[in-house]
Amino acid sequence: MDEQLLEKMKKLIADRLEIEEGKITMESSFRQDLGADSLDTYELVYAIEEELGITIPEGLRIEEIAERLAYEGILPAVDFLIATRTPANWEGTLAATRPPGTSVEGYLFPSTYRFSARATGDAVVRAMLERFDDQMTAEIETAIRTSDRTLHDVLTVASIVEREAVLASERAMIASVFWNRVRDVMPLQADPTVQYAIAAEPSNVLAFGYWKPVLEFADLTYASPFNTYTVIGLPPTPIAAPGLASILATASPATTDFLYFVSRGDGSHVFAETFDEHLENVVRFRAEE
Repeated sequence: MDEQLLEKMKKLIADRLEIEEGKITMESSFRQDLGADSLDTYELVYAIEEELGITIPEGLRIEEIAERLAYEGILPAVDFLIATRTPANWEGTLAATRPPGTSVEGYLFPSTYRFSARATGDAVVRAMLERFDDQMTAEIETAIRTSDRTLHDVLTVASIVEREAVLASERAMIASVFWNRVRDVMPLQADPTVQYAIAAEPSNVLAFGYWKPVLEFADLTYASPFNTYTVIGLPPTPIAAPGLASILATASPATTDFLYFVSRGDGSHVFAETFDEHLENVVRFRAEE
């Protein structure tokens, strides 16, 4: 059948079904219709490409994203994990600017996606990296540039803020605490980094999940470059996928002298400038739990 006629038929089907033409594949086969007075007729076969939707929430680590993709039937987890380690998938994206030898953790943007049922790991990873690039507005780029920080460092702190903050109004305050600690060469002492570190042990993941709810003293001494109780400075990479709100709050943090915060137990936190003040807050709110 003439290609132009095939395209016309594709458009007609797309219009009737109210779907995009690109989701339709067509082929034709010639047959002789004996009941049509020797007129040549064609049999059209068309298929509509199935799409699967998925929402990747903020705060997931790469392995959790892989498991969610597998659960939703989009692709096997191992295909996604392999694709996150394939250099061709981040060429030309902001992920290519990260420090050598680090993973794309933090650059896979949490959002809602629609993927072909035949999507490959490479296609999914590329889509998430490109979505991240699309979110990096001039406002964020300017804030990072004027702060004299790197995108990678901002994403690293933003990922910790994502795991720490419950209230949106506190994101910029929590970010300020971590930046102040970096400035004063203090360990961040951020529990989510320890949770991330100990999840390197499969036995810990089996027992507690990827984010152990209650850390023990032994966890705080776990040997890892991600353990910010034992290592001064930022972890080598982000620990999860930060959302846009956390990235914005970290790129433009509140101006404070806070160095400490503790949970009130209701999702909010109380902040302190001195260790003595912090201890008073800890005693007060731990007693109320």
